Amino acid sequence: MSQASDEPKVRRILVALDGSDHSLAALEAAVDLARGLKSEVEGLFIEDSRLLRMAALPVASECPYPYDTTARLDLVRMERVLRAQAEQARRALRRTCERYRLQWSFRVLRGQVASQLLEAAEGADVLSIGRLSRPIVQHDQLGSTAREIVAYTRRPLLLTQRGSSIEGPIVAVHHGADEAQQAVLMAGYLALRTGGYLNMLILAEGAQTDKRCRAQIASWLRGKRLFIRYQRLGEASAAALAQAAEAQQGGALVLDLAALPVEELHALLEMVECPVLLM
Repeated sequence: MSQASDEPKVRRILVALDGSDHSLAALEAAVDLARGLKSEVEGLFIEDSRLLRMAALPVASECPYPYDTTARLDLVRMERVLRAQAEQARRALRRTCERYRLQWSFRVLRGQVASQLLEAAEGADVLSIGRLSRPIVQHDQLGSTAREIVAYTRRPLLLTQRGSSIEGPIVAVHHGADEAQQAVLMAGYLALRTGGYLNMLILAEGAQTDKRCRAQIASWLRGKRLFIRYQRLGEASAAALAQAAEAQQGGALVLDLAALPVEELHALLEMVECPVLLM
């Protein structure tokens, strides 16, 4: 992100599409971000190699994925359904991007979903995924793909779930380290686009650290017309962050990947409903 500009330099946003409602929410969030930044949006559909191996087994049992009703797994049928889902995803991407005259591209890969996404994301500035994928076993919790990507990503990661979108007020986290600057700058940009309100959560045990963090935030966001509210959190935990974000009715939460340990990031994503951008 350039400090000389109010806008982050995000040239390319990669969005993972799998046909689920959550991946369509990830698409909408990616497009919303791309609109202001004039970014290209690349859609990626991954044919899950585990599903294909399962379908090829001679004793494959019945499974509801990816059908609306249970049906016996069959490799030919599975490949046909995956091709249909990929085409459906491509059409959704094209329709959404052309609505806002955004550049877009689409490709299909085959392999282990998380590893393919992590590799593809190396060529992007932001990766946008659904917090929940379309699971084989149907339950509502943070998807295994999202968990793995949170643990290993080296790129900013936007996580969204069905029914949520980026809106104000924006809530951001400063955990006392200089690495938080990119998250604060991105949060400031998003706040400017969504009404100008930014709620800063400062992870600091003492008043001196809190004061230093506030001075840093003011310096990083100098010249931007923002209404900034500060709150100090003595406890650096997923529960404390989730409670504070909910109390402030946050429309999106922005924080640095180093703000919490991976296990706490996973827990945080289980607790909050708004989009989360990990920088």
